[in-house]
Amino acid sequence: MRLAVIPEPGVVEIGLTPDHKVSAGHLLIDTYVSGISAGTELMVLDGRLPNIAHGFVRYPLVPGYENVGRVISIGSGVTGFEEGDWVCSEGSPTFIGLQSCWGGHSEQVVAPAKEVFRLPTRLSPEHGVFMVLTAVAVHAVQRARIGMGDTVVVFGAGVVGLLAAQIARIAGADRVITVDRLESRLELAKQLGAADALLVQQGSQALAEVCGEIVQMTQNRGADVVIEATGSPNVASAAVTACRERGRFLLLGMYPQHVTFDCWDLYSRELDIHSSRGAGPKEDFLRAGHPWTWRKTYDHALQLLASGRVCVDRLITHRLPAESIAEGYRLLRKEPERALKVVLEWR
Repeated sequence: MRLAVIPEPGVVEIGLTPDHKVSAGHLLIDTYVSGISAGTELMVLDGRLPNIAHGFVRYPLVPGYENVGRVISIGSGVTGFEEGDWVCSEGSPTFIGLQSCWGGHSEQVVAPAKEVFRLPTRLSPEHGVFMVLTAVAVHAVQRARIGMGDTVVVFGAGVVGLLAAQIARIAGADRVITVDRLESRLELAKQLGAADALLVQQGSQALAEVCGEIVQMTQNRGADVVIEATGSPNVASAAVTACRERGRFLLLGMYPQHVTFDCWDLYSRELDIHSSRGAGPKEDFLRAGHPWTWRKTYDHALQLLASGRVCVDRLITHRLPAESIAEGYRLLRKEPERALKVVLEWR
């Protein structure tokens, strides 16, 4: 079967491996589409993902965590699924002779049944690839405790930032302001409901000016919540200054280097700093008193997508055959002004 392989940093290609065989507790899924996640997967390609940089995952590896397909075989002990079901998963945890960095870019995947989600009947397969990042955004909005009347600023209008902005409004935010360095993405943010969209040029001074503008736009108060969704340590260090006193600052990006803050500023303004990891812990039990498990977050994300309350159709900029995966990565890296989400077609 075909699958994407990153043999070394900076190189991605289509390779071949023996067909999967279903095992107990797993589902064998025939992939229809998979999505390239620009932020995380470019870090995988470059070796900047912390798990790779620290040696926990090594090349060659199979990337991808946005997989939608149909169940073609069911392992022993699995209930609740039938052959032919459309499902979403993050991919295969293991491959012969290859490491798995989620393993979703593969013609077939063998996924643990407890980590597979049935695609709602009203949701198209290519929209189903947004399940994971929508769940990431739902978890982030919960971690930031966004509620009615809040003014929320989202730094970064990539896919996860645009999803977080939409979900912040669903959670009750009165005003959402989006910040990015690309005009095309800011225009899209406004189409998706952002009240204001601010363009930031390169450089720390430009960042400081935008943060000052946000303070002025909020009657010299600052935002109730700032979500940092670029993954840039420099942006994170600056964006926190856009928070109001006792505001909430959430780190939604994945940071390859340390993020530094002016601790006197945090102390004097009593800011709350939150981090958000994926859709939360995968354990299916209540954690730290919070009623939302990882599975409930994924289920809710699918319902938001199926209902149309979260719009993703405009986020898809390219549809490519799986064999063109290298071109998909190139577009996301070299042409971000026109490439946002690349969907790979396996069938």
